Amino acid sequence: MVDIFDRCKDRKLLHKAIQKTFENRGTTIPESFFEVAQKFNLKILKGAWGSVELSTKVESFNSIWNKFLDVLSALEYKK
Repeated sequence: MVDIFDRCKDRKLLHKAIQKTFENRGTTIPESFFEVAQKFNLKILKGAWGSVELSTKVESFNSIWNKFLDVLSALEYKK
């Protein structure tokens, strides 16, 4: 998500795609993806990050996580 978000030109279409994904799964879309993500227990994700770093030479977990939170914040639905 971090890698492709800035390349997304049509944010309205992205919102529709996200809504459709939740509809197809029959699940409720959260009021705030950002708030949901902030409640995650990051211990397991951080523990697995070493495999990602070895295979892709990406940034640190904390750096990517902060960028991910920025993306989620930008996705907040304006009602």
